[in-house]
Amino acid sequence: MKEEDIRILQEMIYEVFDADYRDYPKKLVEVQKRRYTTQELLSKMKKYDCWVGEINGELIGMISLDGNIIKNHFVGLKHRGKGYGRELLDFVEQKAKERNLSSLVIYSAPHLVSYYEKFSFRKMNKCFLEVRGTVIKTILMEKFLESS
Repeated sequence: MKEEDIRILQEMIYEVFDADYRDYPKKLVEVQKRRYTTQELLSKMKKYDCWVGEINGELIGMISLDGNIIKNHFVGLKHRGKGYGRELLDFVEQKAKERNLSSLVIYSAPHLVSYYEKFSFRKMNKCFLEVRGTVIKTILMEKFLESS
């Protein structure tokens, strides 16, 4: 991935945080954004299996897989409502099945629980994660996979 692509991806993620977390404390949004600096994104791409969605050469979103944990699932604001989030989830689900995983889990922001429920994820637990000194409420969700 080119450096310019990382910058575009970073800007897209920041826009998503500004839109999706507008009802959250500003400090929390800033902490979340710091998790997606250029250096942090490059680190994530080395640490996890990461994929980006593209349409006609334009980056539209990102998703990562760490074992059976989905991380970094984003679709840019101007590309939402077109099914690309589902396509990224379907892609990762197929990868998980190829790896013989029995389930996928995701730590969801509370306001996104109903979104993931549409894709057969079920709430397991409420969790509190500490990220750089700030406690973030999340919901652990799981989807059991059928064998292919």
